[in-house]
Amino acid sequence: MHGYQPMKAAIQIEAGKAFTLNGQLNQAKGDSDVETINVAGVNFNMIFVEGGSYMMGNENDEYAKPVHRVILSDFFISETEVTEELWTKVLGKPLNNPRGPQYPVERIKPSEIDQFLNKLNQLTDRKFRLITEAEWEYAARGGKKSKGYKYSGSNDLEAVAWYNEYNMGKGHPHEVKLKQPNELGIYDMSGNADELCQDHYDIHFYEKENNMVNPVSQLQR
Repeated sequence: MHGYQPMKAAIQIEAGKAFTLNGQLNQAKGDSDVETINVAGVNFNMIFVEGGSYMMGNENDEYAKPVHRVILSDFFISETEVTEELWTKVLGKPLNNPRGPQYPVERIKPSEIDQFLNKLNQLTDRKFRLITEAEWEYAARGGKKSKGYKYSGSNDLEAVAWYNEYNMGKGHPHEVKLKQPNELGIYDMSGNADELCQDHYDIHFYEKENNMVNPVSQLQR
């Protein structure tokens, strides 16, 4: 549980019998909403996002309506987009057209993302995944710390985002963390590189019900 030290216990299980394991979690000292992880010699930060409910979507956007309530559990999200440095160190091979260590990875196939996540989980003994569309929008808005900004972290687009007009039409990504973060301490959630979620795109998914709990649109086979 976030904010508490793990509880460890040795148990012996006998076939055909049930048991209850009781224990008390102790609050962690110096707890932080930022966890630094080292993998293959590269450090990256994961930001804790306290869950909650919010009205997701935008009635003025054909691809973001209807506005609907979703309920989310706590989750962690990377402080930045996955950098070329982290990507290449985890997979152990160079990118075809690298820009630089602190640039976000782009133009990646879903199969390559699966390969990266599987290798990252092996190296860290964790369960990293792509976030859902609902988690992404909640985090971009600032979660429970949201101040209601128009963009992720500010009403001033130039303060938080790289965008085509600012780039004089070049339209290429920039290094991460060169603009200010949002309320949760997450960078580049407005502008810069496209960011993928784990959902399968379904324009009618959120029309099916309201008050969705941890929604994720799965590919129907």
